Amino acid sequence: MGQPSPTQLRDLDGNLVRSCTEYYILPVIRGTGGDLIPDSTRNVSCPLDVVQANHEVNNGMPLTFTPSNVWMLEEYDVQLIVTSHGVAGNPGQETINN
Repeated sequence: MGQPSPTQLRDLDGNLVRSCTEYYILPVIRGTGGDLIPDSTRNVSCPLDVVQANHEVNNGMPLTFTPSNVWMLEEYDVQLIVTSHGVAGNPGQETINN
């Protein structure tokens, strides 16, 4: 028996999110932080993680979505960040299949 299709991701206007298209990721509630920015959260120079800026200054950097690996929510400095440390075939509270 086949697996059900995952829920498709939609943008603010209800359109399907497309790969290789630029999007701006901003908080739903104003004043709760800024846009998403690349930042090193470990004592290494690469790879960078994507984190939320502390202050809401502008629309941030445009992001594009491309098929990739498995994403995971990871705790860092009392916040959750999205990292690419997930493991394929290991779904659960900590991982998100893309």
